[in-house]
Amino acid sequence: MRQTPDWNAASRGRLVSRMPLLAILATSICAGGPPGVAAADPDDGRPLDVRSFGARGDGMADDTAAVHAGVAAAIKSGRTLLFPRGTFLIKAPIHVTTHGLKIVGAGAQHTVLKAAADMDRLLYLRGTGMVISRLALDGNKKATYGIHAFHLNEQDSRLEFLRVRRTRSHGIFLDHSQVFEISNCISAENGGDGFYISDCNGTRISCCRSIANLGRGFCVTRTDLSGGCWLLDCDAELNAREGLVVSDMAGTPVVVERMWIETNNKPVSLGPHIYDAVRIASRSVMITRCRISTRGTKPVRPKFVIHLASETRIEVQQKTGEFELGETVTGSESGATGVVSLVQADPLFGKELPIPAPYRAWLARPKKLMLREVSGVFKSGETLSGKTSKAHALVRSLARVSAKNCVISDNWVAREDGRAPVDRVKLDPGCRSNHIGRNYRMFGTGLVDVEYTDDPGTVVDGRSVTTSDGPPKVGRWSRGAFRFNRSPSSSGTALLGKDVIKNGSMEQATSPWKKYGTPRLNEKSREQAHGGRHALKVVGSGGAGVRQYLRQAPPGQTYRLSGWLFVAKGTSRLIVNDGKTLKYGTTVSASRWTQVTMSFSVVAGSTPFVGVQSVGGDSQFFLDDVVCRPIEGTRRSTRIVLGWVCIAGGSPGTWIPVHVQRE
Repeated sequence: MRQTPDWNAASRGRLVSRMPLLAILATSICAGGPPGVAAADPDDGRPLDVRSFGARGDGMADDTAAVHAGVAAAIKSGRTLLFPRGTFLIKAPIHVTTHGLKIVGAGAQHTVLKAAADMDRLLYLRGTGMVISRLALDGNKKATYGIHAFHLNEQDSRLEFLRVRRTRSHGIFLDHSQVFEISNCISAENGGDGFYISDCNGTRISCCRSIANLGRGFCVTRTDLSGGCWLLDCDAELNAREGLVVSDMAGTPVVVERMWIETNNKPVSLGPHIYDAVRIASRSVMITRCRISTRGTKPVRPKFVIHLASETRIEVQQKTGEFELGETVTGSESGATGVVSLVQADPLFGKELPIPAPYRAWLARPKKLMLREVSGVFKSGETLSGKTSKAHALVRSLARVSAKNCVISDNWVAREDGRAPVDRVKLDPGCRSNHIGRNYRMFGTGLVDVEYTDDPGTVVDGRSVTTSDGPPKVGRWSRGAFRFNRSPSSSGTALLGKDVIKNGSMEQATSPWKKYGTPRLNEKSREQAHGGRHALKVVGSGGAGVRQYLRQAPPGQTYRLSGWLFVAKGTSRLIVNDGKTLKYGTTVSASRWTQVTMSFSVVAGSTPFVGVQSVGGDSQFFLDDVVCRPIEGTRRSTRIVLGWVCIAGGSPGTWIPVHVQRE
């Protein structure tokens, strides 16, 4: 039989169970504090309320002493310190150097710690096991940094649901803080970078937003450690410079995944194409599954979507002033110039906040500058001068830093029509061994282009693996690129006739080699020789060189030309005039003997000739062992040409066939 529940008995039970809670509420009300929050005295483990130490949070009273007292009590007791709704004026930095402290507000929209006097940082953190949550920190143009986390370590340390704004420099400065997590934080309207991350090995930055800062959205770099970090599901928008910069990292990779980067390089006053959306001057960086936008009117779109850069790192001893991002610096002796790409952030330790003893050696190192667009060669020991800041510093050491071992793959690039110059991945000379995978246009067909002027190592997916009827004749190709033969066929061995070149060994006293253009020097020399005692030395520029006419060459005959070049200065190449058209061989710049070859067919017209010329500026080269033989037939082979592989990067590089044996 179904029983009817005893509703009165159940109600009485619930009332009895709630008696202790009612007693607590009554006690709290009598004490003048909020429900469930202890006053300053009881030591029963309940959270502390900063108001019980005298804080008012009305945006007018000075709450500095009360906040400091509350933090001290929370550290001593191990209890959570709560900040209710309100604006708390702070005239001296909050320094927290402890373990296990928890500070929680009522939400970043409701609880504000606001700088009310000039200070180096609003909140300084060092220790382990800390949780800082649900607060807003307003630098009020008075605090240099909003949050400075120095050696905030361990996985149970978290910064979460924070909003930092209006600082004089970087909003959130993560400094030598390892294996901790910062999530769901916003850094906006700061005078420097939204997030400046230095030496943070194993740190996870997730679901954070950097918006409308005068520096970069996110900057990751190092001073002495090799620590990498994770940037996951973050957002960089409307920042004055790059959305993301990774500079001079080493060792542990930096992983950037599912990041949204849009409309940075914002102020029109900075001019067009000054900063990239993403700039990498570092090794071991992965950028994948990100959405990067180049949308916007022309003065505010970035140079390149992703720029793998080569920069100069200079360690300096500061004399006067501080260098500024984007200014030009000049060497006092060398006259070399460069544009400041990164200035190492100053942790601003001093009398108020001394350098922690274990870290003094680290922080005593010379300060680091990164320079882009360098012209000339800086010298160690000279003085650097800033054009805008008027700062001066002594150069201690120099090094070249280039993007290496990076992975850029599976990103989406949003753009409007007409934005092609920025819709690409750019690699500077010296950036090698990088994997550039498939990066897709959102509002256009095909893949994002890759632009480079040096062999970048492995560039794949649509660029290294292609299909055609022969090896490439134009374009820049990296070593290791492969082209499949569209119509595989048996290869053949050319049957060559008698050499038609006179004095190809350069040993005869009288030479049939004539001037081509106006070389400054054209003579037999013993400075270099390939097969004998002499070679032909040529000095010139602007296409000047030597040539030999093939007066007996009949139209329709095919020839194979080969020779050896030693280029002491500049660049040179083979040339052939087939009777109507001037054709060029592969350029050579190597200061070693290099064999070059060309095949050509003679056509009716003027007298054909073969030769060598300089390319571009001043060039000095040696020519030896030139042979030109008619191709009289082909012997069929049992091998099939599967394709061609590039064995030396260049334009178009050096390609050799790859064979497979026929059954």
